[in-house]
Amino acid sequence: MRQLHVSSELNDVISPLLGTIFRLCVNVGDSVRHDSEIAIIESMKMEHPVHAGCEGTVLLILVAEGDTISAGQTLITITLGSVTTPSAQDTATTFSGGERGERADLAKYRDRRFLT
Repeated sequence: MRQLHVSSELNDVISPLLGTIFRLCVNVGDSVRHDSEIAIIESMKMEHPVHAGCEGTVLLILVAEGDTISAGQTLITITLGSVTTPSAQDTATTFSGGERGERADLAKYRDRRFLT
C-alpha cells in the first residue's frame, strides 16, 4: 500500500486499487493500529481489506460506503500517535450494568422486550 505523508503528524491511507467501498470499518475519532482494518474494497467480485499502516487516530474519512474509487485515491487521513489499549478494569467499569454484568443502555431494551 502506498502512503502519502502530508506532514510529520498526518498520514493519508491510499487506495491500492480501483473498486467500490464495500464497508468502512472505522469512524472519525477511532484509534487504529498498524494492522487495523479500516475499509474493505470490492473489486472484480472480491473483497480486499485496507489496513491503516500506522498507529494513530482517524481524522478524516473522505469516502463513503458505495463510492467508486480509483487506485491512488486518498481514503482516510490519520493523525499519527501511539495508541493505548484500555485495561481490563477500564473496560469493566465502562460496560458495567449492575449485578447481571450487562450494559445499562442495553438493559432498558431487554426490559422493554419482556413487556410485549
